[in-house]
Amino acid sequence: MNDIFKYSFTFLICLIFPFLSFSQCEVILTDTFVCHFGNNLTLTPEIEGSSITSDYRVDILPFNYVEHQNSNMIELQDDDISQAIDIGFDFEFYGNKFTQIYIGSNGWISFVPNQSINYLSAPIPSLELSVPKNAIFAAWEDWNPDIGGTISYELFEDEDSSYFVVSFENLSHYLCGSNFETQGSFQIVLSQADYSINTNIINKSSCLTVPSLQGVINEDGSRAVALEGRNSTIWSSNFHSSKYTPSNNSYFNWLVDDIVVYQQDSFSLNFYSNQDVVLQYWDDLGCYSEVDFTVSVLPEYNLTIERVGDVLYSSIVDENFSYQWFFENEELEGETNQFTTLNEEGYYYVLLQNLENGCYYNSRVHLYVTASIIENDNSLIKTFPQPSIGSFSVNSDKEVSFLQVYDNKGVLVDEIFSPSENSFQLSLSSGIYFAHFYIQNKKYFSRLVISN
Repeated sequence: MNDIFKYSFTFLICLIFPFLSFSQCEVILTDTFVCHFGNNLTLTPEIEGSSITSDYRVDILPFNYVEHQNSNMIELQDDDISQAIDIGFDFEFYGNKFTQIYIGSNGWISFVPNQSINYLSAPIPSLELSVPKNAIFAAWEDWNPDIGGTISYELFEDEDSSYFVVSFENLSHYLCGSNFETQGSFQIVLSQADYSINTNIINKSSCLTVPSLQGVINEDGSRAVALEGRNSTIWSSNFHSSKYTPSNNSYFNWLVDDIVVYQQDSFSLNFYSNQDVVLQYWDDLGCYSEVDFTVSVLPEYNLTIERVGDVLYSSIVDENFSYQWFFENEELEGETNQFTTLNEEGYYYVLLQNLENGCYYNSRVHLYVTASIIENDNSLIKTFPQPSIGSFSVNSDKEVSFLQVYDNKGVLVDEIFSPSENSFQLSLSSGIYFAHFYIQNKKYFSRLVISN
């Protein structure tokens, strides 16, 4: 296209927008309950409308150009845009995550398709359709790779973080042609680690009075950051690196009984009763949200096991619960009904899960011991005196590490760790009980008779 024809019908209106559009932020909290009395709950809110990448700080860095190792070349014409190119990782930009970019031949990239191919830059922020959106501008002006120069990209993968590089090298200018003095070599670097953006310029001379833009802009053009002196102005640069760092910080106040108890993004506490909590949230952009909610301690279930013949039944029968039976702390494969059949001597229990809220409930233990074991098994151990008002001793020179006591229905009624000198005291009503001893990782049984 003839230079005069391309520019003869163009006039540039520079609009400086005196406003900043702040999105409304909203705090969302889910699962504000604990399953059992005294459980710990960590509350982590989801913040909509605010992100660390909602704003950027730009800094000048020591020059650090990334040399390509295995770059991918693309061919673009004058005022052209590439097809979608995979970044290789999720990259967050102005609060949205992207996996692809589109390269514009005029010195910029965008994260969304169908952007303007306007060859004249304009100041940002800007709502004008002629300004590409969701874009990073290394040097937006009227470059023409048809005349000369290369455009390439490459993913550099690292154990800790990866980065993606788009390079424009030795680009010729539409008006100034392939004149070496007006060629441009620069690149855009996306960092996976902190979502920062680097622009590195080897050389970018000014061509006549054509303005150039270096900066970033959001999805609707309402928010943008331009490097000082380079917001669609006439400028040149050599061996220059700049970095756009996400800088929208968030702040939290967690209040219990109107007292601030925590100021981090997550809040952890043990709850023993229903508790009213307030979360106040704000960020550097002036977004503020407050939410009042109640952490509920869900009611307990009195989950027991009932025995009918050789079958054990859960006392809770509800289609909203799942069931898993255990024997000696080992999961019984396939035993996922409301009942199970007794097969071996030992202790059984059932684990229930409430499918509506995900809470788990353990039944009390049911001890299954046959009379023959109590009377004849060599795993018996003697306790005395018999009967007793509740004070017993064990006739073993080996230390008892753990003791469990069951009533005559197989219900666990007491547990004692490391009884002193193998003696123990039970505060139980008169009756017959069964003791389950652990001595050097072996199990022993004894009948206990209490007479108050």
